[in-house]
Amino acid sequence: MYIQMKKSEVNALGVVAGAKRGVGEFPYRVSACRCQNCKFSSHGKCALKECCCIGERVKARSCNVMEMLRDCFRNVYDASFQYRLRLTVQRAQRERTLFLNAEHRKRFYDGLSRTRRAKPYLIAQIYLLSAKPEVWNKTAALVGRNGVDYASFSLGEDGMALEDYRYYLTALDIEYGTVNTNLLRLADEEDVDFDMFCAACFAVAIAMYGVDAIKIAEKRAASKKYRAKELRHGRKT
Repeated sequence: MYIQMKKSEVNALGVVAGAKRGVGEFPYRVSACRCQNCKFSSHGKCALKECCCIGERVKARSCNVMEMLRDCFRNVYDASFQYRLRLTVQRAQRERTLFLNAEHRKRFYDGLSRTRRAKPYLIAQIYLLSAKPEVWNKTAALVGRNGVDYASFSLGEDGMALEDYRYYLTALDIEYGTVNTNLLRLADEEDVDFDMFCAACFAVAIAMYGVDAIKIAEKRAASKKYRAKELRHGRKT
């Protein structure tokens, strides 16, 4: 029998802080970060409940979107959230991207080019603010060389739709650690659309791993010839 505990507030920064593992200068080859080379893996099965080297595997891009997102939210036990997270993973795998559409991708890289502080937390904020044109039109001017100037934000006379405003609030949460957007509440299909839920989950992954999270989703399967060459190279070393 499944018993669901009482929900508590969970914000994006709290998830990142609870799941993030420190990863220093990356010293490994891609082949070294594959599961078959791990001492905890035997016959394709891992003896650990949680991967102890997911940070290194993301940097090496030797894991997939499912493993990455599952690790990001490993401490979130809400059943509705985990169900919607599985749908989010399926979407990312099908589309081979963390962006909602091609226009989102274009706006994101435009915003990223405006700053010289390419820190994961800032990258995640730009990702959220550029998700929808309605949000980006009101926040693009806030993105500068040193970050996002939230103090200068103004809704203006025409305001902003609630669904669009949630993107802004989630970005604000990542910056300041506030709980304007409760991630567990995003799992409510009747209240929050799927794009918003996906964007919030992807933003958490980006806040943890930076652009590497985006590259993981866009990774193409290597050809047999390339894999054989990489394996030979790994054996020589």
